[in-house]
Amino acid sequence: MHARNYYEILQVSTGAEAEIIEAAYRRLAAKYHPDKNPDTSATTLMRELNDAYETLGNPEKRRVYDEDLRAEQWMNIHGERVNEALNQGWTSKQCVEKLVEEGVNADVATKLVDWVVDIRQKDAAARASVGGWPALRYWLERHRHKVVFGIIGVVILGVIFRDALFARRPQVPAEKGDTAEPQVKPLPSPAPQAPAGILMNVGKTRLYYSEGVGQAEAEKLRDYLIRVKADQVTHILQIRRNGVRFELRFLGIRERPKDDATPAYLGIGEEVGSECFDNAPVDVYLCDSQFQTLREYPAPEVVVINQLSASLVTTSASQELNLTCETTTELSEVRITVTLHRQNGVQVAHKLSWKSWKPKEVKRIAVLSNRYVKIEITGTARLEGRKVKIENTANFDWK
Repeated sequence: MHARNYYEILQVSTGAEAEIIEAAYRRLAAKYHPDKNPDTSATTLMRELNDAYETLGNPEKRRVYDEDLRAEQWMNIHGERVNEALNQGWTSKQCVEKLVEEGVNADVATKLVDWVVDIRQKDAAARASVGGWPALRYWLERHRHKVVFGIIGVVILGVIFRDALFARRPQVPAEKGDTAEPQVKPLPSPAPQAPAGILMNVGKTRLYYSEGVGQAEAEKLRDYLIRVKADQVTHILQIRRNGVRFELRFLGIRERPKDDATPAYLGIGEEVGSECFDNAPVDVYLCDSQFQTLREYPAPEVVVINQLSASLVTTSASQELNLTCETTTELSEVRITVTLHRQNGVQVAHKLSWKSWKPKEVKRIAVLSNRYVKIEITGTARLEGRKVKIENTANFDWK
């Protein structure tokens, strides 16, 4: 496992070209070199920069690193699934068979399950060595299904033998003129019905996707639910497409949410749209067990802005791209992709993000070439609390 992501250290995307990586390294090296930066952490940062550039600057080393990084991410995602299955009482053999059924190589599936089991055993040994409440809590986590079944059995036995254990009081007939109303037991809530669509189990959650939602999009949503731990608190979800919009339904809600719960649900659709569906609008519905909508949280309308200006500046020491915000109000949570086009058709992309971008503030990006003739800026931000889409295209010459 890598201690830190080399791409994050150099502040570049995983698909950055070699010239972008070199430019980022030179810019950061000039900033954090111990001879120029008196900060005590500069030496450590410079060592990390050198290690990152030594790997990413070499095509063969970068290829091996990318393969290891993808394998590490794959193991983390599927390792959580295996660990959750083991917590639910699955055996190692059942986990391997399930992974093979999903298309994973048998040897890879076996190594993954063995790796998770080894980590669990080490964790169990560490907990047991502490003793006391941590050890008891770990035992309860491992055997909670047995505890639950035991409690259910005790309750059933109590119901069966309650007449023998507890003497009932004789019922006194009501006197004439007694107007007391008989007690009526409330009817239990009906069990949630299974919605239409293809079932995908995600931890404790049952995810159904249908009506225009592809398997790849459903898998993105599954990975998102696992990453944010939503699969541990939700029960039944349905995702489907409605034109250019998506509908995410939480099924089985027993009562209408209170007004103070609204902010918690407002951000779910927007975050799912950004993480899983390429910033498409996602409407959120809270429904009861019969699919009746209790509350609706529609995705906010997105406004497109293009109030940005760009210029390419070259000096004897450097070449840089200057981006200026031309809006009258500050932008926040800015996430953009800047694509530069050369005369020969080659494109170079920069993925950038800032917490804020004030009016007339200039953002500078180091570049290595002066042959760019066109720029495209796309992304999202927030303007006065509303989410906005950034789309800007311009032709320019070097100054």
